[in-house]
Amino acid sequence: CLVALASSSLARLTPLVTAKTYFDISINNGAAQRVVFGLFGEGAPKTVENFRALCTGEHGFGYANSNIHKVLQDWMIVGGDIINGDGTSGKSIFNKAADFEDEVNQFDQSGPGILLFSQSWREGRGSQFAITTVQTQPMEFRTVAFGKVLEGMDVIRQIEYINREQDAMHMDGPPHVPVKIVASGELELAAPIFE
Repeated sequence: CLVALASSSLARLTPLVTAKTYFDISINNGAAQRVVFGLFGEGAPKTVENFRALCTGEHGFGYANSNIHKVLQDWMIVGGDIINGDGTSGKSIFNKAADFEDEVNQFDQSGPGILLFSQSWREGRGSQFAITTVQTQPMEFRTVAFGKVLEGMDVIRQIEYINREQDAMHMDGPPHVPVKIVASGELELAAPIFE
């Protein structure tokens, strides 16, 4: 019905931020720069809880000291392989795959700064994430949008263009210099906010 369609469209336009997390990222061994994320816990609760807990490291492992392993200029950057560091693995906080089933995507994936997680049939289901850098085509059924960059998009842009600065012929692929998440965690959120 029209009401349902309108509600669905509204949900995609106005996700509710229920938690805030951060990465402190060092580029080429330089000073750490902060990126802050707003997470959409109502629409993707398990994905958000997995990402949040990996940011805090409360289960004994997480994103701290992991790296950004792939840069795709004019599309996204990819990180979160906390096992091998090269995009071939990942680890979630859930012990059983059945405890971390795919969640229905409810949010717009097309803008820059959108935080994405792969669906279960993709490699790296456990912890790998992507952050879009431009207006992109929706990737529904392949990824779940579960958050967005609230602060530090300039840091994401630095990472996006790092390969162009080093080698204009090979801009996509692993960063040509180290890009490391030196620290991560959760920030206080007094009350949920719409973004």
